[in-house]
Order: sequence, then structure tokens, then C-alpha cells
Amino acid sequence: MTIGIIGFGRFGKFYSDIWKQFGSVIVYSHRDVSKDCAEMGIAQGTLKNVCLADIVIIACAISDFEKTVKEIRNFLRHGTIVMDVCSVKIMPCVAMKKYFPKKIELLGTHPMFGPDSAKNGLIGLKMVLCPVRISDENLSFIKNYFKKLHLEIIETTSKIHDKESARSLCMVHFLGRGLEKLNIKKMPISTMGYERVLQVSENVTNDSMELFRDMQKYNPYAKVERERLLKALNRINKNF
Repeated sequence: MTIGIIGFGRFGKFYSDIWKQFGSVIVYSHRDVSKDCAEMGIAQGTLKNVCLADIVIIACAISDFEKTVKEIRNFLRHGTIVMDVCSVKIMPCVAMKKYFPKKIELLGTHPMFGPDSAKNGLIGLKMVLCPVRISDENLSFIKNYFKKLHLEIIETTSKIHDKESARSLCMVHFLGRGLEKLNIKKMPISTMGYERVLQVSENVTNDSMELFRDMQKYNPYAKVERERLLKALNRINKNF
């Protein structure tokens, strides 16, 4: 099996390393990443070559997703399985269904982990699947690969995903970025609660500001959750 991955940023590189155990991985990046690829035992190819793989995974920035879909739609072979890895799901699922030919199999995915959260392994971490246009046979085929990684598979709709992740992901990142602005650091006089808050801030700021902005912009429910948080804090603050 061949796996083509479009995008070789921090997550794309991490994800390429996971998939190489299942087949030959070929990646596309606008940068020369041939040295990294050689060290990892994978290949760097042209965008067209990557799109000829059996499975094509789009791992570009959310803000570049629709542009990328339009760019590759004529390169894909009939029967290819295309997946995204965006932390929002409505927008990429709609874009793939709109622009890709009907003979292309489509699966929205959100690996709810990254280089930091998976540093001790993948066992028990969550993988969200939002089927767009894929046969039962191919969906089972993909699920089996994720099961081999011992991931917890959650199958749902893109709408439910975005509603829930607006709170569990977007709001947490919003809070973490706010804590970053306070320049909070480790202190001798600390509490377990403070240490946990510090960890939240450290985790979210390891991700790029581009990812933070994109998840807030492209999740249609994120603004509501941000406003709920701010209103709740203001209500509490008015008691003093």
C-alpha cells in the first residue's frame, strides 16, 4: 500500500512516521525536506506523484485546505481514499465533497493527538472519523489500521464533532493562549491546580499560532464558546 501525505509541518512529519509502518509513504512539501525524509525512510515527491497513492492524507493548514483540494482534484485516481486531519470537520468535509469527483472515497478524520500528547505512545488516544463518501468495506479497512495503533475510534458527524470540539479544544486553546499572555511560570509556592493550568498553557502554545487562529475561525461554534467563557468569568468577577 502507498500512502501520500500532503504537508510536512510539525504534524505532517509526526503522522508520516506513524503511517510508514503500514506501507510506503511519499510526502509533498513546498520545502526541500529530502534530508528529513531520508532519515525517516520515506520519500519526497511532487504533488502529482503523491496524489497517485492508494491513500492520500491532506495535512496542510486549515486555511490552505480548500485551495489544496482544488489544486489536487485532477491528479487523483478513481478509487483513491482521501482523508484530512483538520481539527475542524464541517469545512473540510464540505470542501472534499464539493470538489472531488464522485469516484474518490472521502473520510474526514481528526487525530486528537500530536507530537506532544503522543510522546509516550498512541495507546488509548482518540481518533475521530466523519465518513463523507466511503464504502463500508473501505471504512472498515481504515478502522482496522487505527485499531492496530490501539486508538479509541469515535465515529460521528462533522456537525457533532465541531460542536463538541468548540468546547473541548477551541475553548481550551483560547484559555491557554490567554494564560500565555499573563506570562505564568513555575513558582516555588505552587499548587497542583496551578501546575495543571500551567501544563494547559504549555501544551497549547507548542502548537502554531496559525493552527490556533484557524480552529477559532473555521469552527462555526467556537465563537459561542469563547463568549460563554468570557461571560462566565465576568459574572464571577462582578461578585467582588
